[in-house]
Amino acid sequence: MIFTTLLEPYRYPKIVPIEVTVLRGARRLRLATPLRRKYSNFVPKIWNIMAKLGYQKYLQKIYISVDFDAPLISPYYQLPIVVAILEAVGMLRLRHNIYSIGRFMADYSLSYPSHKTSESSPFPGLFTAELEQGEKLEQYLNHIHTAPKELLAPVYPLNELFPGITFKENQIDFCKTPLSLLKRVPDTTFQESSISITYRHKPLSEQKTQLLQTLPHAKLVTLLHTVCFCEKTPCICSKAELALHSEQLQFLKEYSCP
Repeated sequence: MIFTTLLEPYRYPKIVPIEVTVLRGARRLRLATPLRRKYSNFVPKIWNIMAKLGYQKYLQKIYISVDFDAPLISPYYQLPIVVAILEAVGMLRLRHNIYSIGRFMADYSLSYPSHKTSESSPFPGLFTAELEQGEKLEQYLNHIHTAPKELLAPVYPLNELFPGITFKENQIDFCKTPLSLLKRVPDTTFQESSISITYRHKPLSEQKTQLLQTLPHAKLVTLLHTVCFCEKTPCICSKAELALHSEQLQFLKEYSCP
């Protein structure tokens, strides 16, 4: 089976399988709903690539599916889709589960997203090929067929996947990120991450408090400030400011402990 990483805006990268079903019938290649918006125009290129590799016009219906609940817009699923189809129709025999990610350039050379690798892989039994920018598909297929290497977990830059979002140690910084960008982050992303709240000097805005109330409970809310906003001795906060501070602290404590 072929696996790839979902690289979607404002979502954490996730490794998933590319599932291909081949049935007898009129020649057709059908995409699952999440792939249709971005990849409908890629279908003729898939047929062209397969023809170059020797695919005949068999009576086959090919269905490509990815387990995801929203449209997929990254171009880097092109390579794993092609590899998964080649395996499904019997044009490629693989001894291992293969991890693949990349896109085709105009000359059919391959381009890969920038990333670094961790020291170890949380995905035992998953293999990949050396990634060399600009190599041809035939070279890549030879790599994964003859000498794949065990996958080291890929780490993709969060600043590219979350444009404008401020992070604190891989936690979304709820205070420093503009409200307009926080609204772009899907609820599922908040569920998969921790929210960092640097509660200091001033309260959360009413709009951010309302947004937080609509979100599912995050794994952790970091409370970094428990004294009053002014931090002076004696305190110069008004009664209203002190009351607001206590009210929001209580709200955040209840939110962090569902």
